[in-house]
Amino acid sequence: MINQIWMPPYVLYWMFAFRRVNYNFSLQRAIEWANKLSKPLLIFEPMTIDYPMASIRFHKFAIKGDPRFSKTNEKSKAFYFPYFEKKKGVLRINY
Repeated sequence: MINQIWMPPYVLYWMFAFRRVNYNFSLQRAIEWANKLSKPLLIFEPMTIDYPMASIRFHKFAIKGDPRFSKTNEKSKAFYFPYFEKKKGVLRINY
């Protein structure tokens, strides 16, 4: 039982800063690792209402999906998954 390790069916990239697609070395490393493991990449971006610099405009932009991620992900096995708070202190998943 100790030698059995659960391996998720994807590589998780937890994005909390550096939203750019180009010149993002942590995202580049996650892509390389996903390719090495032959697994899809899940780009997970959690957002709360009360973080510094929070705005309705930015949240709408993230909910629609960053077009740079869409263009980059069209030819890859990468998926962008934003996670939002509906009210302060209560998180919900945005499908």
